[in-house]
Amino acid sequence: MGKETMISAINSTFEELKTALEGDELMRIRELTLDLHAMVHPAEISGRDEKTIADFVLG
Repeated sequence: MGKETMISAINSTFEELKTALEGDELMRIRELTLDLHAMVHPAEISGRDEKTIADFVLG
């Protein structure tokens, strides 16, 4: 995944999370929070197979 695609994915997940926070679906909120959190840490730490935004910044 390229840097621009990753930024778009982060923005999209963040928007989904903001919408979810208006409701009461705790499992969905938890899932989105964990996904967003994993996107901002290096792939090695977050357990992802693809690069994260942190990998682009640190690399």
